[in-house]
Amino acid sequence: MKSCMILGLVTVVCGSTFAQNIAYTFREISPGYRMVEPLDKGMLTSRLADQSYDNWRGPSDGGVTNLALGRQRVGGDEYGDDVQLANWNPSSVSNVGWTFANMSTQRFTALGVAIRFYNQNSMLVGEDSAVYFGSVPPGTRATVSGPAGYLIPFNIPTTENMTISVEFFRADGIDIADMGMLYGGPISAGASSDFIRNLTTGQQIDLGPGNNLGFFIDTVIPAPSTGVLVLGGVMIARRRRRG
Repeated sequence: MKSCMILGLVTVVCGSTFAQNIAYTFREISPGYRMVEPLDKGMLTSRLADQSYDNWRGPSDGGVTNLALGRQRVGGDEYGDDVQLANWNPSSVSNVGWTFANMSTQRFTALGVAIRFYNQNSMLVGEDSAVYFGSVPPGTRATVSGPAGYLIPFNIPTTENMTISVEFFRADGIDIADMGMLYGGPISAGASSDFIRNLTTGQQIDLGPGNNLGFFIDTVIPAPSTGVLVLGGVMIARRRRRG
């Protein structure tokens, strides 16, 4: 089944229905609007990027993560998890993975998502915000990853200890209060405490031993004093982020 979304007076996208319990990527259809697609796991991450934090990839992806243990209802609040990056060097975020769960009894057709990165001083250092289109049945548990390297032009700097967060700001067809995120473990790269934080209310939540929200962060190391990123000996010119 297909769903068509109307932006203003123009139909811009007709997409395929989500399946449950599957990994997704996306393609940009216009600035700030993306279509979800099934993830080709062979394209999950560039071999030139470092997997600096990972509680997202599963056993079939070469990791040991299990995100089937639980769902955390988050609604429209911003929820963050503290992360410690493995083998840290000054670097930039190149890709990110996150999760969602439709905890309602209805289908939704669009999801607004803001992914934010905070440094060790809790200062916001980067954000990726977009609306994702697809028909999502009730009960769906999904993992989402950007195309490898898609965040490189954002120039998001890393620190060894960071916070990564997700805020859902739109859910067409359901009450946004029924949006959730997945959690599990063990972490296969980097480290994190057992606590997550509702950054909207300040509440701290204990997910239990070995459990964390499902995120991954891939990074690349900039070449010093140049306008390029060095990835395994390959130099890629930085593009300015469109305002």
